[in-house]
Amino acid sequence: MAVEVDFTVLVNERRDMAYEVEIARPAVKALEKIEQPMRKSILDEIKTLEETPRPVGSELVTALSKERVFRFRVGDFRVLYQVFDKRLIVVVVRIANRRDVYDQRFLDEVRKYLRARK
Repeated sequence: MAVEVDFTVLVNERRDMAYEVEIARPAVKALEKIEQPMRKSILDEIKTLEETPRPVGSELVTALSKERVFRFRVGDFRVLYQVFDKRLIVVVVRIANRRDVYDQRFLDEVRKYLRARK
């Protein structure tokens, strides 16, 4: 027995449930140091998190999996963020160049920041 689903209703319901995106101070500071064309690209991608908090290509950061930190790529930059589904909030915690994101000191700073936020 086939079940019919009205996808237009599901899509409309999802629109009503848009996530709020917050950019943490460390991420804002990093954005200020990035040149304008790339900054605009990063901000455009961050804006899409309102509708799709886990877009295709986003992954859990293995070293920060306990903290449930996701990442996505924009050029040579990585955007690290957390999703709080119950509150419909996405928090961008860090933005950094690909070569710096996986440095142990950088990851330790992210963990320290996340612990302080709790």
